Amino acid sequence: MRVFKVPYDIKREEKIFGGYLSLRQVTYLMLSASSLSILATPLLMSFKILFIALISIFFLLCSFFKVNELSITFD
Repeated sequence: MRVFKVPYDIKREEKIFGGYLSLRQVTYLMLSASSLSILATPLLMSFKILFIALISIFFLLCSFFKVNELSITFD
């Protein structure tokens, strides 16, 4: 049986979406965009805007912020 070595870089994520975004980043961006569903709740508009801003900023930081070339992941 022939064995082929497959090159795999474990230090970087594969950029699947357009060569710019990884699957993890797209997932966090989708979660950030889904925070707009809070608009359908019967809360005051100021609370809605505050919650949407907090959730969106959190997921955007998880998506793009890196510390020492390591991205934030929750395993």
